[in-house]
Amino acid sequence: MIALLILGFVFVAQAKEVRFVVQGRFYCDSNDDKRVFIELYERDPLQDDLLGWTVARVGDVFRVEGVEDEFFHIQPYLVVRHKCKDEPKRLVFNFGKVKKNMQIDIGDLDLEDPMLQADVLNKFEQK
Repeated sequence: MIALLILGFVFVAQAKEVRFVVQGRFYCDSNDDKRVFIELYERDPLQDDLLGWTVARVGDVFRVEGVEDEFFHIQPYLVVRHKCKDEPKRLVFNFGKVKKNMQIDIGDLDLEDPMLQADVLNKFEQK
């Protein structure tokens, strides 16, 4: 039993802290007074971890960051919820496997672009 506890502490001590930061800006020409809800998650086998969140006004630069302790890598992704055209939409940005501290600028994105989800789903994925 003591050996298992010691082994558990060794594994925890080996976990590495990874800081992940995402910034960018969203536009909505039909309504520049809308808010965008942005959540940064990390994929886990049982339940994904919410690393950070923010609310930004359309046209303003947003920044969201999170820190996670993992043994090998983290798999962060961004969930963006908005009502640019008064209809609820959800976008997902996958960032792949990340092993070290990283900051990504997703740039300026138009929420009215019908191809936005397809264009950005895996655009920023780390190989």
